[in-house]
Amino acid sequence: MLPFKWENPDITFLTSIREKLETVPPLSSTCSIHKVPKMLRSVNDKAYNPKVISIGPFHRGEESLQVMEEHKWRYLRIFLDWYPQIKLEHYVEVLRGLEESARQCYVEPIKLGSYEFVEMMLLDGFFILVLFLKMWTHEWDSRDPIFRTRWMLGPIMLDMLLLENQIPFFVLKRLFQLSEVPNQDDERRPSLLELTYVFFRKFLKRDEILDQTISRSEVKHLLDFVQSFLLPSSIMVLPHGDTRYDFTPTATELHEAGVEFKVVKSNCLLDISFRNRVLEIPFLKIEDGTELLFRNLIAWEQCQTLLNCEITSYAYLMDGLIKTPKDVD
Repeated sequence: MLPFKWENPDITFLTSIREKLETVPPLSSTCSIHKVPKMLRSVNDKAYNPKVISIGPFHRGEESLQVMEEHKWRYLRIFLDWYPQIKLEHYVEVLRGLEESARQCYVEPIKLGSYEFVEMMLLDGFFILVLFLKMWTHEWDSRDPIFRTRWMLGPIMLDMLLLENQIPFFVLKRLFQLSEVPNQDDERRPSLLELTYVFFRKFLKRDEILDQTISRSEVKHLLDFVQSFLLPSSIMVLPHGDTRYDFTPTATELHEAGVEFKVVKSNCLLDISFRNRVLEIPFLKIEDGTELLFRNLIAWEQCQTLLNCEITSYAYLMDGLIKTPKDVD
């Protein structure tokens, strides 16, 4: 008869805690693609969910977005046909080398195997590049539903600006670099930044792409690229002082107090000034996608570790100025 073996429950408990500690992944300093906090989602959940296409892992596999998955394969084939000198195996090999760095860009561990993750980057990356190139050249197949129908391109463009619907920009950059062939054409080949600018031009306030516009940091993803055009190239850090928040008077109250409102011609959304009873604010065109863009920009800022939250501050100011239809007038 075997002797009874008694285990100390405290030792078993401590062992299980140590095992869990060993499996906790370290915090990543390169995390740039986040899930939108529930506190922000509760105001308008639809502003953060893709309507047509999933980019990246967070919304991958959702039933309502499956129609575009087949179209991603078509765009991959188009790109490979455009640049036949680069083999598919080479793209896959490079993406496998980028896999770990790309995974660290997401706020939480991605529950996809290595092959699935690389396939996702391959399909999503080339879909974006082909879409950019088609927009640049204005040459597309009349059978392509994205350009054949009047409604599809706009929603896809907005889906590509959602915080949860991103892949790292360095993945796009590397794939685009691989397709470069010396002396392939006499026509100047656009840079990836130029392609991105042309595609999202309707959301940007600048008339041309400037290197200093995006020199404040390396571009993290497409939403970050758009944000860089709405902000000044150098961020001013305000001195520490009284941190109390004073509510902004409404536009009606300011007008009744003798304040004059003027539109200022500026490429920067934040170029707002108040001098001699004159409040100058840059022109902002309000469209169907304006709220969605601003909500995702604010969510992106709230997930960063920057000292200033410029878009959030702008939204607070506008929210203070505009309370009633009379304020809008």
